[in-house]
Amino acid sequence: MKKVVLNIVWFFGNFFKFFIAYKLIRFLIRINDRFRTAFISSEFKTFSKSSVIQHGFYFLGGKYISIGNYSNIGRRGVITAWDNYCGIRYNPEIIIGDNVSIGADCHITSINKIVIGNNVLTGTKVTITDNSHGEFSQNNLNIPPEKRKLISDGPVIIGDNVWIGDKVTILPNVIVGNNSIIGANSVVTKSIPPNSVAVGIPAKVIKSLQ
Repeated sequence: MKKVVLNIVWFFGNFFKFFIAYKLIRFLIRINDRFRTAFISSEFKTFSKSSVIQHGFYFLGGKYISIGNYSNIGRRGVITAWDNYCGIRYNPEIIIGDNVSIGADCHITSINKIVIGNNVLTGTKVTITDNSHGEFSQNNLNIPPEKRKLISDGPVIIGDNVWIGDKVTILPNVIVGNNSIIGANSVVTKSIPPNSVAVGIPAKVIKSLQ
């Protein structure tokens, strides 16, 4: 039965391509993204009319999130600012600058502070977090991870003109300096100086410019 349904869907997809150009479909998707962006923009602390959130986006705590001019949040992105978790209060802040392009399936989550500067580019499946689910301690071993108190070792600050590759994870209490590049699949556990290329787990500087 499943194969029959798939064959029918395939047939109609091929049939309608003669009547509807693929460029038109892409145009309609962009219009839908613009409409949805305008619809949810008032939920944010500040949101520029020139920025766009693509389809599949999920957010929490919009009143703590600011998005600048001409920025783009990719498909199925998740941005969460937690002011309350398991009855504990937090004061989150997420600031995304101008001309920022965040790739598809990215996850940005805060209970403290995350700042993404201007002209930042990320690949897909990037994670930026200023918090974790509890400390690794004897007292926490009997508590399910999802019920542990969220903790933050410090904010995350990403400078201007930074390029972050696919599947990078940036952990709490980190500053990524201006003009730096973080290689794909890296895990950033310590601050990266400006004008540097860093790769690996944990990420280490392999090249820098004076």
